[in-house]
This record gives sequence, C-alpha cells and structure tokens, in this order.
Amino acid sequence: MKAKQLLIGLVTILMASCQSVEKMIDTGHYDSAVIKSAKKLKGKKKLKTKYVTALEEAFVKATERDINLVKRLAASERSEDWASILDLYHQIDRRQEGILPLLPIVSKDGYEANFRFVKVAKLIAAAEDKFTDYLKLEAISLLGEGRQGDKRAARNAHSRFERYLAYQPTDQEVKRLRNEALALGMVHVRVNVDNYTGQLIPRQMHNELVSQGLPKSSWIAYSLDHKAKADFEIRILLDRIEVSPEQVRESLEQRVAEIEDGEQVILAASGVPVTDSLGNELTEKRYVDVRAEVLTVEQFKSTLLIGEIVCRNLASNESDHLPIHSEVIFDHTASAYRGDERALKPTDTKALRYDVLPFPDDQAMFSDALSRISPIIRDKISESVFL
Repeated sequence: MKAKQLLIGLVTILMASCQSVEKMIDTGHYDSAVIKSAKKLKGKKKLKTKYVTALEEAFVKATERDINLVKRLAASERSEDWASILDLYHQIDRRQEGILPLLPIVSKDGYEANFRFVKVAKLIAAAEDKFTDYLKLEAISLLGEGRQGDKRAARNAHSRFERYLAYQPTDQEVKRLRNEALALGMVHVRVNVDNYTGQLIPRQMHNELVSQGLPKSSWIAYSLDHKAKADFEIRILLDRIEVSPEQVRESLEQRVAEIEDGEQVILAASGVPVTDSLGNELTEKRYVDVRAEVLTVEQFKSTLLIGEIVCRNLASNESDHLPIHSEVIFDHTASAYRGDERALKPTDTKALRYDVLPFPDDQAMFSDALSRISPIIRDKISESVFL
C-alpha cells in the first residue's frame, strides 16, 4: 500500500512539473507553482513578469489555504489535531524561507511582487506547547494501560514519550516515564534448545543457533536461563536425523567420435587420383573414428535434520507448534577415461577435473544441517501468533 501511495505521489509530481504555472494555480497546486516560479526566477537578471506574478499569486493562495485549515482544525478543539497544525505552520515557514533570498522580486517590466509574511515563530512555539501537552497526556494514559499488563499500550506510550522528548529533551520526569514504558513493553522470552539427535552440538554452534535463529527486535529480550522469569518460552527441539547410506554408482560407457584427421587424395572409381585441368591432384578432408571408454563414479549421501519449535505463552499456557527441517546433500561425480581423448564429450572432460572424494561423516553433515537451520528457525518463530 505504501509503495502504491509513493508511486501515485511521484506520478502527481511528474504531471505537475509538466504543467504551466498558470495551470498549477488553476488546479490548486500552489506549492508546485511556487517552486517552479522561484526556480525560473532564481539567478536571473531579467525576470519574466508571468513568473513574478505567478509566484506572488501562488504564494498568497497557498498561505491562505494553510491558515484557513489551521483555523478549522483549531476550532475542532481536538487535541490530536495539534500535530497537523504544527505541520502546517512549518510548511508556511519553509515556503517563506524559500522566497526570502529572492527579495525584492521585480520583473523586467517593472512589476514588483508583494509578499505578506506570517510571523510563525510564536505560532510554532504555541503549537508545540499544545502538541507536547497532548503527547504527554496521551502517553501517560497509555502507560496506565501498560501498568495493567498491556504491552502494546506500553510500547505506544514509549513512542509518544520519545516524540515529546524531541521537543522537551530536558524533562526528567518524562525520561523516567519513558524508561518505565520501555520496561513494561519488553517481552521476555526464555529459550531452550533440546537435542535428541544423538549428535554433539559444539558450544560455539549452539550459541550461533540461538543468536542467529531468533528474530531481532528492540522489544524482545531473550534469556538462556531455564529458570528466568519470562512471558514466553521458546523450545527448539531437534528430534532426529535421517542419514542415507553412502551410495556409489559406477558406469562404463563407450565413446565414439568421427573427427577430422588431415587430408587425402581423391580417387576415381578405378583407383586413379583425380586431377584438375592443370594436372594437380585434388584432395579432400579425411575423417576417422576414435574411441574411448569413460568410467563415471557418482557419490551420494544425504542428512535430514527434523525438529519442532514450540512457542508457549507462559501466562495462558497456550502454545504454537512449528515443524522445522534442514537437509544437506553430498552429491559428487568424478570420471576417468581410457583411449583417445578426442572421443570424449564436453560433459566428460568437465567431470575429469574431479577425483573421487571421501564421504563426509555423519557429525560433519549434522553440523552443516544445523548451520542451515538457523534462518529457518528465525522465519518460523516470526510466524508464531504468540510473539
């Protein structure tokens, strides 16, 4: 949805940029007209009257529109509207600051544009006071819900306290409340890894499994302490591994190819060489069959790690069971030949680069499967309805 809105916005800007300033004003695109007119006037000595008058008209109409909207919002007496009012004042201020460096603006015909600026500094300060009062009251109300166990409300309170502190960074009371909201909004998760596969998990690999297999969030605190106080518990159960037998398949194939092998004299049916009009013997390319035997050795072994993630809400005892698996395959092909190399196919020569390899042992393949399962675990946990 956001991408669609961005696309619509870009298309609107592009269409507006192709319009004349008069058309922009007629269609209510005042700020676009201000920007385009100012761009046409900036750095020029002889200013075109149409851009001077367009800038003046668009500026006046844009300012009137914003002031009227501020009045309507203020009349509603809704505290949440102060954010919009503050944005409008900042918009007026940016528009005025963009024109100031161009003043005075006099066209080559002698017409001087007249701009009446709004003194917005005090209005912005007053709107900020109203807005921050609203933020603080809203945050305190949400914090009250957070104290009753609503973590989402606590997180929203933290967000509003942060916005408040952007305007009032020295308010120590709000800093304390913000920290309280942060603590109340945190989700504490106890993590256990239970290995029933019979294979050893090295300590470093265990730590990587936990650190890389858990979703990252500033609102989630994980603990490997089995007795730690927590809101949720995640159990990563590695149930079993299924290892296929080491399979070796050999095949011997014949290769025959017809190749060019120099030239030979063309003979008539009588066995006499054929000559041209000058008596020179005529020749042609000679082809011969070459042969080779190719021995191909295919090696195969697979290891499948199967498990489950159990996400449990410790307060309600509800749980979510998420199956996981990771497969590692050792698949290798090597070849050797006997005979004439020219008889070989391109696929044969590629396989000749490799020798038969020793099969990886079960522990090595288990470790490989374990390293690949971390992102799978992370994605599965992110899908859980309990986190």
